[in-house]
Amino acid sequence: MKTNKFVISVDVFCCAKNLNLMKRIFFLLFFVGFLFPLFAQNSATNPLTIGLRLHRGYIIPHSDSIASISYSNPYQIELDASLHLTNQRAYQSCNCFPRVGMSLFYTNFDNRAILGNAYSLLSYIEPYFRAGKKLNFSFRFGIGLSYLNNVYDPEKNPLNLFYSSPISFLLMANLSANYKITPKVGLRLAGNYNHISNGGLQNPNKGINYPTLSLGMDYTFQTPHFQQYNSVNWRELHQKKLTWDFAVFGMAKKAFRNETNRYAVIGISTQLSRVVGRLNALTAGVEYVADFSHKESGLRQGKNIDFQSVGILLGHNFLLGKFSFSQAMGIYLLSYQPDLDAVYQRYGINYQLSGKIGVGFNMKVHRNVADFLDFRLIYTLVKR
Repeated sequence: MKTNKFVISVDVFCCAKNLNLMKRIFFLLFFVGFLFPLFAQNSATNPLTIGLRLHRGYIIPHSDSIASISYSNPYQIELDASLHLTNQRAYQSCNCFPRVGMSLFYTNFDNRAILGNAYSLLSYIEPYFRAGKKLNFSFRFGIGLSYLNNVYDPEKNPLNLFYSSPISFLLMANLSANYKITPKVGLRLAGNYNHISNGGLQNPNKGINYPTLSLGMDYTFQTPHFQQYNSVNWRELHQKKLTWDFAVFGMAKKAFRNETNRYAVIGISTQLSRVVGRLNALTAGVEYVADFSHKESGLRQGKNIDFQSVGILLGHNFLLGKFSFSQAMGIYLLSYQPDLDAVYQRYGINYQLSGKIGVGFNMKVHRNVADFLDFRLIYTLVKR
């Protein structure tokens, strides 16, 4: 009997199939529930907008092992609903009028036999600039879930190394140009970058990266009114310019594909953040990670694998009110995977619940391959 294992057991109270279905329903309801309070606001002051868009793009062949199935041109249909926040508090958070919303996507990867299709739900925040003008611009950050209908199978679909679990995560960023045909009808052209992976929960998991160009229309049910609020100097807005963040984070993933047990991935981190503009902060930090799935993998191979890592990170945060979107480059000081590059990336979305407590999701990536997606609890100390 093996000892010194950190195992997360899965309780099967009916059958594995029902459990997987419940997981899917839970995750879907979680993301819808997360956005519901945003849509419960007064639509008279925050007009409701719906949109329909068509996307066309290509798959980035970021690894030799998936290059042979990367040369296709995915197309995508997007149905969008959002609230355009027009109050003074929203404006002063970024000197802009942001939208918050949700999008539904149908994606055809143009390779039905191997890659199949994706059905996705995305929540996002989108700052708008020149919102009262005929021509205005916006950029969007979003996170959501995708259901994939033709995942990897060692016998039936061995070539699909992009993803192996039917439920995966979707991350998206875009830059848009918007033109108002009438006060309620708008035309939208956008460049989008999309990434789908299961966050390292199950292998293989190369992740699929597909930029798209999209064109579509927006309809606003009530003509928005954008008042000319006085701009706030970012130095006044961010009086708390220097902050220390302390985070604990974790997730669980399998050591091998065909098993039910999951093994903890836990970590702690600290980060110093310095505000350098209204929407921008520079960051520096250090993190410790213990990945017990790697330890279990080593034990089964008769090896004593070091499953702990330490890294230092330098990065940038976009500051959008209570939300922040982080990007950081990490360098290993100690790594449990010596065959990997010495550098890695971190991408995250955080939300400040109160003055000191926040929550967030963060993905660790080696080049274009996700290692894991974690949930984190954050405690912030402020230095003026």
